[in-house]
Amino acid sequence: MKQYIDKDLLIKEIERIKREECPVDSYEGRCKLLWFEQFLSFIDTIEVKEVDLEKEFYDFLDTLIGKDNGHLSEDELFRIAEYFFELGLKVQKGE
Repeated sequence: MKQYIDKDLLIKEIERIKREECPVDSYEGRCKLLWFEQFLSFIDTIEVKEVDLEKEFYDFLDTLIGKDNGHLSEDELFRIAEYFFELGLKVQKGE
């Protein structure tokens, strides 16, 4: 199973460590700073995909036209979709 992390939280933590561990008045600190900057530059190239659940839901509903959905309202179907979407996120995070 793939593991996912929050890119913004990762960057924030790296920035915090960088501030604490990289004194610019020493050679070692400047070397660490350069390494952190290169690492942050690499992280910035990683693509983050956003999901518009509402759009995806209505796109899916369009595929159900003329089919029996168990007589559920759009609101009920959306709540079901939202529940399983959030459950999937929790499973990915290991909660």
